[in-house]
Amino acid sequence: MDFLHIEPIRERSGAHDWIIQEHSHPEHVQILLVEHGGGLYRVEGEEIAVPTGSLILVPAGLVHGFEFSAGTDGFVINAATAYLRAVAGQDMRLLEPLSQPAVHPVAETDPATSMIPALFRGCYREYVWSAPGRRAAIRGQVLQMLVALMRAAAQPPHRRPTGPRPGRFPARPRGSRSPAPRPGASPRGARSRPVRRSGGADWPAGRSDVSCPACPT
Repeated sequence: MDFLHIEPIRERSGAHDWIIQEHSHPEHVQILLVEHGGGLYRVEGEEIAVPTGSLILVPAGLVHGFEFSAGTDGFVINAATAYLRAVAGQDMRLLEPLSQPAVHPVAETDPATSMIPALFRGCYREYVWSAPGRRAAIRGQVLQMLVALMRAAAQPPHRRPTGPRPGRFPARPRGSRSPAPRPGASPRGARSRPVRRSGGADWPAGRSDVSCPACPT
């Protein structure tokens, strides 16, 4: 399933001493649910604290890394941007939360986020089960997750980065040049120029200069 991958956080982070070095996913969005433990989320030169019970959003194309406390666990989803656009269909509002790096609280008492842990577990169960209808079941879980993310994003997050303006949901690069970095910004933190997509949205092209040896995609 090259359009989506899900696994427990401990499987990859634990194997790397709970530190995932900075990298980027040019055409994949990453969504993490931290159910136990916590740590730091680094994205484009900013740091965001990750407490227990957090939902982490990593837009495609942004340089990011993690430093988790030992024993941190939950789930991490890598999803292709093209797949998420297909799941969202005509409702592009469902993709807006995925254009901003953020850490959102997840609480059983919050109607907007209480279903998220069950959606992650259901998606993971279907992913490893390989039963008939697996792809349709995963697509349904992901659609519900996008709705939950949209509702969670309407509430104040733990924190969003306060540095350079984060990128939008990325389109495929079209061979255009990137502009020179802003004064004081490192080349790794530079943004690609916007690309005009059908439908009228300006989204920057995904970055491809930083690989992710610790990630499946």
